[in-house]
Amino acid sequence: MRFFSSKKFFVILLLSTVLLSAALLLSACENAAGRFPAAPEITEGINETPAPVPPVEIDGVLFSAETPRLVLSGLKVDETVLEEVLPSFEVLDSLDLRGTSISHEYALSLSERYPETEIFWDVRLFGMLLPSDTKELDLTDTQLDSLNEVEDALKYYPYLEKVILPDIGFPYEDMDDLNRRYGDIRFVWTVHFSVYTLRTDATVFCASNIPKLGNTAPELTSQDLDPIKYCIDLEALDLGHMKYTDLEFLRDMTKMKYLILVQGKFSDISVIANMPDLYYLELFNNNRIIDLSPLISCKNLKHLNIGYCLFAEWETLKEMPWLERLWMPHVQISGQGLDELREALPDTLIYAPFNDVQGSTGGGWRTDQSYYDMRDLMEMPYYPGGTGMG
Repeated sequence: MRFFSSKKFFVILLLSTVLLSAALLLSACENAAGRFPAAPEITEGINETPAPVPPVEIDGVLFSAETPRLVLSGLKVDETVLEEVLPSFEVLDSLDLRGTSISHEYALSLSERYPETEIFWDVRLFGMLLPSDTKELDLTDTQLDSLNEVEDALKYYPYLEKVILPDIGFPYEDMDDLNRRYGDIRFVWTVHFSVYTLRTDATVFCASNIPKLGNTAPELTSQDLDPIKYCIDLEALDLGHMKYTDLEFLRDMTKMKYLILVQGKFSDISVIANMPDLYYLELFNNNRIIDLSPLISCKNLKHLNIGYCLFAEWETLKEMPWLERLWMPHVQISGQGLDELREALPDTLIYAPFNDVQGSTGGGWRTDQSYYDMRDLMEMPYYPGGTGMG
């Protein structure tokens, strides 16, 4: 009986120990759970398909709201429709309104409100329908009351590069002022001087190329030539055998490549320094020129004829090793001076006889390809033996 009681006691003790250990273990797990929160469930990318962006309907046509380029040409749209639908296109880079009834005034306002979007539209002005990306606006046959009409229209053509103005008597100074105030746009018109008419975007002018007068040019004065100063795109110009006394009209002709100024009455050639592309220059028979230093700026000058000119110094020519041909017949330079010049310009063909019965263009000056190219540009015949001589 005592044995049974002891055995029962042992079993009870064992069970108590097990229960106490289990309680302690459970308590430890709960404490651990409090210090280290459970890892979050990984749900990203699982069953999370973004809702599709609904298309936008315009005049019965569906457009993706995510399109970067929206073309509405030919559709019936108005300002109300655009105000309603445009906010739906959040990634729009380009909007084409050409071929719609949208006014250019409203389209311009849209471009100002949506500066990140390139917008195209139609412009209805001057009796013409032109797209807003027009680069050249030709108003030759347009009747204008004021140049203000042109200025008011410029904002509707943001890509404009050239405007051709009508020849209806606006002062040259006023039209040139437009060029100075709108540097990105070239304003072009027609100038009238002596017997000539010339557009200010002309690239070639030869005074003797006037068939109606038998190709005999009038002897133009400085006053006669003043309007040609607006022709700043000239690349080839022949004004030989004239009466002008200064070259100020050349000051802004920075694109000049071929220049003929023979037998003039001027002395100062400083404006030629503004011609970095000058390639061919004839200055012969000009006894008033005393300073050639402006030519040092003409690094592309290859062909120079200064025959029958009187100069006080020749040091400038020594600083022009880029010359291919230097013609200076009947020029008073000593033998030593000529030797020094040849030494300074070893790669230059120098023609410098003092007594040359062939004149300023002898020795083959007018048999070089550069001469032929110049005459071709001016649509004039070749005179290898001299002016008017075949």
